[in-house]
Amino acid sequence: MPLRLRLRALQPSCWPHTWTVSPPPTIGLRVRARSYEHSSLHAPGTLHAQSGAPTSLAPTASPYSRHEFMACWHKASREVSPADLRYEGRDEIDAKYVIITQDLKVEKPTHKLRKNDIISRYGLLPRDLKALDSHILDVQPSLVVGRRSIVLCTPIARAVITHDRMVVVTADRTNPTCSNEGMAEIISTIVEVMRYLEMEATANLDGNDPRSPRDSPFELRALEAILLMTERGFKSISSELHARVYSTIPQLRFSVDALQLHDLLEAKRMCEDTLFAGRALQSALSTVLSEDEDLAAMYITEKIEGHTRATEDHQSAELLLEYYERRLDETNEAASRLSKMLVDIDSGIALSLASSRLRMGELDVQTAIFMSALTAGAVVAGLFGMNLENGWEQDPVMFRTVTASICAIMSVIFALGWTRFNRARKSQLMLRHRTNGLYSIAGIKWGEPR
Repeated sequence: MPLRLRLRALQPSCWPHTWTVSPPPTIGLRVRARSYEHSSLHAPGTLHAQSGAPTSLAPTASPYSRHEFMACWHKASREVSPADLRYEGRDEIDAKYVIITQDLKVEKPTHKLRKNDIISRYGLLPRDLKALDSHILDVQPSLVVGRRSIVLCTPIARAVITHDRMVVVTADRTNPTCSNEGMAEIISTIVEVMRYLEMEATANLDGNDPRSPRDSPFELRALEAILLMTERGFKSISSELHARVYSTIPQLRFSVDALQLHDLLEAKRMCEDTLFAGRALQSALSTVLSEDEDLAAMYITEKIEGHTRATEDHQSAELLLEYYERRLDETNEAASRLSKMLVDIDSGIALSLASSRLRMGELDVQTAIFMSALTAGAVVAGLFGMNLENGWEQDPVMFRTVTASICAIMSVIFALGWTRFNRARKSQLMLRHRTNGLYSIAGIKWGEPR
């Protein structure tokens, strides 16, 4: 770009607030400028109108829908203070967590988890900490097998598992989903399950048994404990949801109440959340099951001790994940069937309400037809009710004639309205008539010999 053009681009006349609109060319017609009063106070025309500066931009400026958004963004950006520049908190995970050691002792640190310490100590990548650092309500179920640790994230707990310890993140500090007592119960349950699995592995001293100490190290026991709790809670929620739905359905057969519709809507939302979480966790397990390298890398204890395990030698880990993947699949199928049933019930209720609205509309139309006929007769009766002299007062048969005429007019109007109503009520999409012993629907004859 030449220097001359570059300097010209920086002249004040090129900035948007100094733009001017040239007058339109005249061709003998009187052009009337149209203006639009924008609702936003930050629109260009509004700003110039408030400042009182004489400019041609104010009456002719076109509105721009993003001015309010950009103005609010600028206002919030100007409120930045030096306190926002502190690096504290960016390198930490603000959540409640405990540490379960290899001898099943529980440690409750008071300091926060530092991301750099987790990455360096457990051999993880920064992207592996995304699930640990996210909100507990936004956790995406995942299973990541690292070099020296396993990261398991479920809706119940998030854990980093190594060969000698497990860091369990149960809830956020800012918005915890369970109390301190609930957190203590979760940790106690994990410890009890791991102790039982350790006793079971010690009882099977045969090295060929998948439950032997060689094929059931600390990391697999910790993984199974959290998977067991997650699957058990998931199945319990699904069972309660089934009972809640099946108790609401019989009541909808007799009447549709607002409270019942609210319960049905809540059950539908709960079913969608349950199905989403269950399928996400099942997909995470299926992803690891499809990779032999990840299954073999789950034996972290042997890797730390220097023993090499073949890629195909992962029977215990594969059986563990296959079992819980199958259990989750069964629960997901039940939740999926329940979700389809809720959709069908919702459609049935919508059709029932639409039918009720249609009947109410028909009643309104019928009432309007009757009132129209009655109004026509009332108009004629009102004309004769003004007691004006017309020469018919002394006629002995005129009263009967007028009365019969009024009734005839009312009957004709009512008959015409009712005929039009019946004609409009019939569906124009499906016209069925009998022709030569055959039924014809929408121009296609059924029953013809082939």
